[in-house]
Amino acid sequence: PFIMVWDSESASPTEKQLVTDDPSKIMGFKARLLSHILPKIAMDGNKYNITPILINQLRDKIDMNMYQADMGGLKGMGDKTITGGNIMKFLPFQLLFVRPKENIDAEKFGFSGVVSEVKFVKNKNYIPHIKIDLVLDYMKGYSDFWTKQRLLQNEKAIKGTAWQSLDNCKDKKFRKKEIEDMYNSDEEFKNCFEEIYEELKKTATMCPESDEIRKSDEIVIDEEDDVNVYEKGTLETLTKTNNPDDLLD
Repeated sequence: PFIMVWDSESASPTEKQLVTDDPSKIMGFKARLLSHILPKIAMDGNKYNITPILINQLRDKIDMNMYQADMGGLKGMGDKTITGGNIMKFLPFQLLFVRPKENIDAEKFGFSGVVSEVKFVKNKNYIPHIKIDLVLDYMKGYSDFWTKQRLLQNEKAIKGTAWQSLDNCKDKKFRKKEIEDMYNSDEEFKNCFEEIYEELKKTATMCPESDEIRKSDEIVIDEEDDVNVYEKGTLETLTKTNNPDDLLD
């Protein structure tokens, strides 16, 4: 597999944009061009096992024409929109919304960075709208370890202030900036850390009102060629059968 990253679509001008003297003459040209190009990129990616990732920018919504038809937005975007036209909303399998949340205290944690709040406003492979905090180290990029530590910290699985410990490993004390070194050098501590993380991750990745969804026995039947039976509130296919009564029984 390969990954192709386009950074960024919004900062990539077309040839016509570079040479025109009157921008009004090519208004909407790039959006039309993208609507032609991106489906080809998607098909080629699927054919050759390539994952295209496009970086984009959010812009404030501006209603230029009150009579213009509303093409529909994406839940979770609020008062923002994506550059590049509607193809940028409707073609992707996943749309990841990333925004800075808070700065990392370098004195406490030993590195400079920022906490990013991340959620999929669109996701054809999993439940959307689950908010996750990712920790970015300005020198090393997004950190898997510090993202896990953030989850443990938010769920109060790490106790203490100046000196800290884990809920399930209270005899091993550490300062905030020392926890990564202990994780990498102490196998017992690492196992305890990962045990807590795996348990907390189950709760963190639940969709809103997932408990209510699980309690429901209602199913939805799509009576077309084959009958697809889905658990209410999920995208997971439970089974396919030509006789739904067999499953209901």
